[in-house]
Amino acid sequence: MTDLIHRKTRLVLVTPFAVRGRAVVAEVKAEGMEIREKGKRHRMFVSWAGVYWAAVKASAAKSQAERQQSRKGR
Repeated sequence: MTDLIHRKTRLVLVTPFAVRGRAVVAEVKAEGMEIREKGKRHRMFVSWAGVYWAAVKASAAKSQAERQQSRKGR
């Protein structure tokens, strides 16, 4: 199992993705990440398990769409 560590510096990423004209800022932590719009104070927390399951669902939807597309091509 991974040990939780305390960082000496904060890891804050400003993404090129924009919501309502503002960049999205992600602060990475050991238990997950906090996401907010640049210039705003309201933060939303996402656990790493939540990120993983969202990726699993997106991957499954993509593979299902590819299967349906291949069936239409027959």
